[in-house]
Amino acid sequence: MTWLEVLYHKATWVNRRVRRAVPAAVVIVPRLEAVLKDFENILDASTGQRLFNSAAKTASRKVILMAKAGW
Repeated sequence: MTWLEVLYHKATWVNRRVRRAVPAAVVIVPRLEAVLKDFENILDASTGQRLFNSAAKTASRKVILMAKAGW
């Protein structure tokens, strides 16, 4: 089996054995802010609307606050 086949067919097995680490707040917060800043004014090609409406902007601010708090 290739690795992609293992990931597809045995996802539960892989997830039990692969370690994951979340970066510290000092690392992840600036990255989140940069990504959200880059994407907030982009228009959806099919609808012509912004990707981040007011509700999405509010939600993204909450995600950043949670990351700052260490969640």
